[in-house]
Parts: sequence; C-alpha cells; structure tokens
Amino acid sequence: MVARGVAGFGTASGTGREDGATSDAPIRVLIAEDDTAVRSALAELVEMTQGLQLAGAVGDAKAAADAAASLRPDVAVVDVRMPDGGGARAAREIGARAPFTRVICFSAYADRSTVLEMLRAGATSYVVKGVDASALLDAIQGDGPGRVQLPPGELDELIADLATMVRALEADMEAVTARTEHVLGETRQRVGEVLGVLDAALEATERNGAVRADAALAELREAAAMTRAVMGSLNRSTDSPLGTEVAG
Repeated sequence: MVARGVAGFGTASGTGREDGATSDAPIRVLIAEDDTAVRSALAELVEMTQGLQLAGAVGDAKAAADAAASLRPDVAVVDVRMPDGGGARAAREIGARAPFTRVICFSAYADRSTVLEMLRAGATSYVVKGVDASALLDAIQGDGPGRVQLPPGELDELIADLATMVRALEADMEAVTARTEHVLGETRQRVGEVLGVLDAALEATERNGAVRADAALAELREAAAMTRAVMGSLNRSTDSPLGTEVAG
C-alpha cells in the first residue's frame, strides 16, 4: 500500500521492503517525537505502509531508550530536540540497550553540527523533516549503508567537514605511529642491554665454581629466559595500537 496524504509529507513512492529482502516479517518501527501532531503523522505513515509495523510511539529520549530495550524494534525514528536529553541521548542509549535497532534521525535541523552529533551518537541515517515521505521510508526500509538526506548545499559542506576530519585523523595516526616505533625501539634496546648483562653474569657464575650457588644460578637462568621471551615478543610485535612491527 502506498502512503498518501499524511500530514507533513508528500506522496510516498516506497511500498514496502526494498528489493532483495529475504524475510516476509514486517519491519517494526519505534517513533520518538515530542510533537504530538508529527508523532501521530509518523505513526500513521508507518501503519499505512506495506511491510512496516508500528512497535510504539513515545515523546522523549528516556522513553525512547526504555521502549527500544523492551520492544526491540528493527528501527527507531528519533527526533533531535526532545525532552530528557534529546535525540543524541536516545541514540546512544538505544545503541547500548538495543544494539540491533537501527536509529534514524528525523529532524527539522539540517546544520552540520547537529548531523555530526547524531551520527556520532549512533544514528545510521539522517533525514530532514519536510522532505517527501519516500525519503524517510527508504531510510526505514533500507538494510544497507546508512544515508544522509540533506539539502545539496548543506551536504556539500558536511562532506567537506568530514574530509577535514579524516585528514586530521590521518595526521594524528601518523604521529602516533612515529611515537610508537620510537618507544618500541627504545624498549628493545633496553631489553637487549639487560639481556647482555644477564648473559654475562650467567656465564661468569657458571664458570666460577668457587662462588657457584645453585639457587642463584637458577634465578639467573630464569631471568635470562624471561628477558629473551620479552625480546622475542618485541621482535614479533604486531599487536601495538597501530600494528607496528619491530624488526629483529
């Protein structure tokens, strides 16, 4: 069934799950919106769209998290500005308490800071209010990568911001890599020095029968073995934060 004439939307072209879906079970949708009229319109849109089922409708962030935890919907459509912490809190808590629920932000705000805040909080899609209903239905019915439905100018600026963030992150990663390699190199050098001293002490103790003490000799051997194990781990190290390997 095609949704038509729902308040706040145009005519929807979405008619159910997207092509290739393998399950006939309806997509269960939770609505979290503090505006009563918009909440009712969203609930009506879900109920009259084939393949969707309304799991519940709430008006604040805490209720959204509680409902997601108890109802386990497939999708939660969340507003940004709501009582009890707003959409960001709702998205974070839904992610923690109902990790298999996809969070879709449906908001009147199209500014980049709000979009980034919601994406960081765990929203997989961001749809601006006032668009055709099909945009929201596509986000609800889609099981692939998330989508951001913004005006072209805002989307271009958001992409530019994300590109800047990626470049900054790459620079940070390169700096961390350099520091990690330096620290591992210094550590390997110190361990090598300790191992050299232990080997010399062990050799001297073994050759000097006059001062030989079995307990001391055993302790030196154990220390040398442990130090060699540490050196071996450093030489084979691939489990540093960035997977840095130290050459042997």
